[in-house]
Amino acid sequence: MVSEKQIEANRKNSQLSTGPITVQGKEVVARNAIKHGVLSVKVPIDGAERKEFEHFASTIEHALQPVNAFESLLVDRIISCAWRLRRVIHVESMLLASQIKISWSNGTYQDIFSGSSGQAIAIMSRYERTLENGLYRALKELKEAQSAE
Repeated sequence: MVSEKQIEANRKNSQLSTGPITVQGKEVVARNAIKHGVLSVKVPIDGAERKEFEHFASTIEHALQPVNAFESLLVDRIISCAWRLRRVIHVESMLLASQIKISWSNGTYQDIFSGSSGQAIAIMSRYERTLENGLYRALKELKEAQSAE
């Protein structure tokens, strides 16, 4: 049970913690959770990748042909999951290639799934499964919505 004294202390401390004030500080904080872009709410895309993403998105949207707002929402989710899945697979393959190269350059083949690279590969595999599940779920919902029309 929290005492009145603790509640009051929390209130006072919260007044001291205002967060970033400048525009630049707010922009930095807004990107705090983005490490690799896999789990961020928005798909982070730099300038070089933007055209590729727009082509990718329009191709999928054309293939799935949403006819209302709900179907468009599902198509957006499909595009997001598919794009992130591509990114995860790319990162995962880079990690594997790097780990294999390190193992062979040492003259001995070591377990490539050990150490920090192994942990990163395991995390990417988990993200891959999560994104695949989201993609398949959205595709199933879209198929059901389109067959109900």
